[in-house]
Amino acid sequence: MDVEDNKAEEDELLTDIIFIGNPGTGKSTLMNCLVGKPLFESGLSFSGSGVTAVLQRQAVPPFRWTDTPGLSDAKMRDQAAQEITKALKAEGEGTEIRAKVFFVITVEAGRFRPVDILTMSLVLEAAPIKYFGIIINKCTKRIYNALNGDQGQEMRSLLFNELPRATRFLYAMKKMEDLEDEDNASIDLPDDFKMFIFQQPANVYRSAEVNEVKAITSEAEREFETRMADMVANFDQEKENLQRSMAQKMAVQAQQMKADKERLETEMRRNMESFKAQQENERLRAKEAHEREMANMREKMTSEKKSADMIAQMMKQMSEQQAATMKAMEKKSEREAAAMRQQMNAMKEMASRPVHVTAPPPCVVM
Repeated sequence: MDVEDNKAEEDELLTDIIFIGNPGTGKSTLMNCLVGKPLFESGLSFSGSGVTAVLQRQAVPPFRWTDTPGLSDAKMRDQAAQEITKALKAEGEGTEIRAKVFFVITVEAGRFRPVDILTMSLVLEAAPIKYFGIIINKCTKRIYNALNGDQGQEMRSLLFNELPRATRFLYAMKKMEDLEDEDNASIDLPDDFKMFIFQQPANVYRSAEVNEVKAITSEAEREFETRMADMVANFDQEKENLQRSMAQKMAVQAQQMKADKERLETEMRRNMESFKAQQENERLRAKEAHEREMANMREKMTSEKKSADMIAQMMKQMSEQQAATMKAMEKKSEREAAAMRQQMNAMKEMASRPVHVTAPPPCVVM
C-alpha cells in the first residue's frame, strides 16, 4: 500500500467538520483560529468574489476540516454549489460519512441576511443533515445583547421559519478587532466556542444520500428577499398588533386590578371595623364579668368579716365566762381552804388539851 493509499484510509477514519458560509462572514478565519494555524486562505477580497474559490480540506486528526466557497458569490454560484456538494459527499461513493456541519452567518441592520438563510435552506434540503450549528459571527455589542435578550427570540423565530428544520446549536460570536482586515489571521478563541464546535453531535450518512446543492439564481434571491421582507413586515405588523392587544389587555387588567384593590380595601375596612367592634364587645363583657367577680368577692369578704366579728364576739363572751368561772372557782377554793385551815386548827387545839382518864365504877357482884 503506497503513501497515498494510507492517507486516503486515514481520511476515511476522520470526522469531517464542514464550514459553510457566504463571502465576508469570516468562516475561513474562524477555521484557522480553531486549528491554530493559517491552513485556509482568508482576508479581504476586492474583486467582488470570496477568497475561498474552491473546496479546501485539511486533515488535523481527529478531524478533517473543510472550507467551502459561498453560494452567494455572483461570479461562481454554480461552482460553489458543486464544491459544497462535493464537501458533503466527502468525495466518496457509497461510503459512510461522519460530518459536523456549521453555517456561518452575519447580521445586517438588525436582521439576518436573506442570502445566508437561503444558503442554509438549499444545503439542508440537499443533504440528510440532522444536527447542524449556526455561528452568528462578527456581532457588535448591541447585536450580541439583542440576540441574548427578548429580540433574539424574535430573530430566531424568523430564521427557523424559513429553514427546513430548526437546531438548538446556535452561537453568537462577538466581533474581534484583532481579526478585522487581516489576511490569514489566527487568534485563540473562547473556550465555550471550542466546546460548541467539538461537542456537537456528528451526522452519519452515506454519500449517495446527498443530492446536488442548488445554486442561487438572481431571480430566486430576489424572490427570497421579497418573501423575507414581507415576512418581516408581517411579523412586525403582528408584533405591533400583539403589542396593541397586550396593551389593551393590560389596561383592562389594570382596571380590574384597581377595582379588585378597591373591593379588597373596602372588605378589609369592613372586616377591621367588625373586628374592632367584636374586640370592644369582648372587652366590655370581660369588664362586666370582672366587676361581677369583684362584687361577689367584696360581698363574700363582707360576709366573712361579719362571721369573723361574730366569732370574735363569741370568743370574747366565752373568755369572759371562763374568766368569771375561774374567779368563782378561785373564791370557792379559797373558802374551802379557809374552812380546812379552821378545821385543822380546831383539831390541833383539841390534840393539845390534856386527857383525863376516869376509872370505871366498881362492879357489884350479887
